[in-house]
Amino acid sequence: MAGRNVLVTGASGFIGKRLVRRLVSKGYQVRCLVRPTSDISDLKLLDCSFITGDVVKTPNLLFDAVKGVDTAFHLAASTHLVRSRDLTRVNTAGTRNVLEACAGLTSPPTFVFVSSISAAGPNDGLRLLTECRICNPLSEYGFSKADCELWVREYSSRLPVSIVRPPIVLGEGDRQGLKMFRTIDNWGCHFVPGFADDLFSVIHADDLADALIAVAERGRRLDIEHASRGIYFAAGDEAFTFAELGNLIGTALGRTHTRIVRVPKPLMWLVAGMNELRGRVTGSPCYLNLDKFHEAFAGSWACSNQKLTTEVGFRISATILQRLEQTVEWYRQQDWLKRKQPVPPGHRQPLPGQPPTTSSIRPSSTVAQIHKVGK
Repeated sequence: MAGRNVLVTGASGFIGKRLVRRLVSKGYQVRCLVRPTSDISDLKLLDCSFITGDVVKTPNLLFDAVKGVDTAFHLAASTHLVRSRDLTRVNTAGTRNVLEACAGLTSPPTFVFVSSISAAGPNDGLRLLTECRICNPLSEYGFSKADCELWVREYSSRLPVSIVRPPIVLGEGDRQGLKMFRTIDNWGCHFVPGFADDLFSVIHADDLADALIAVAERGRRLDIEHASRGIYFAAGDEAFTFAELGNLIGTALGRTHTRIVRVPKPLMWLVAGMNELRGRVTGSPCYLNLDKFHEAFAGSWACSNQKLTTEVGFRISATILQRLEQTVEWYRQQDWLKRKQPVPPGHRQPLPGQPPTTSSIRPSSTVAQIHKVGK
């Protein structure tokens, strides 16, 4: 990055907190844009400053927020609302407001937009998504992110912008992923949607934070003449089936075996529909709604990180199992998971593709290998 002054919108979120922590550790002067209702107790322990505002409701405050910054990381967004169709309206408005504030400066900052693999849409079979793929979202959340990307591209002639698309993000502080960890920890089972072994990419929040910083420092910027320039998938080096991911989480939790429970599509649709209805009645959205149901059965959500590694020089600093063990340890320290004595390494179930030991059980996933990404 050209300078050391940085703005992070959505700083109090799961990924935002990890990014702020990483930036502070690297010596950046970080300004956090947070809503009045945000929990910033963790952020207050760091050497950063705060501006209270909302990217949608208080756009006038954004001009003060971006003033004097060299880079703006835009993470603020809604992932699910009571009415899914409102996602595009809310997320697009917030992104446009931050873009306009940045473009209004005499020396606009570099703008790094955190999009999602949902904006690109799924792929079939074992093929990996690349940045050359034309966006084909199928969920309301995916449409909202794709629409935001169009606005980011629209402003690319007025300020330097890059787009980063993460897949599934796990790590400390993630309450959505916690539900999956708890199910495996308490009951020893992992629920998999359907009977197909589609591939998924995963990245830990710390690795995503490092990828965002690397793109800001060394990445290319959007160019209207080159459709995929300045766009990066930020994913781990391996892709997994959802069953394999459950087995890996079980290993990180110290379990010798994780039972894979396949949920038929009609049953999943029924649960998602009931959650959707309950969310509208109570005014509190549920994560597993019809929008997420469509994504779960859409096909492969695996992407290549080759462009990020070759153009930016980014490298994942730890294996996914190490990151999952790190996450489990944090969950237990916070009492989000029950505290347990870890199973000795010789008794753990092997990684997919490794032969079982005499004291371990082979993963129940039908795909007996870890799929290398971007190689």
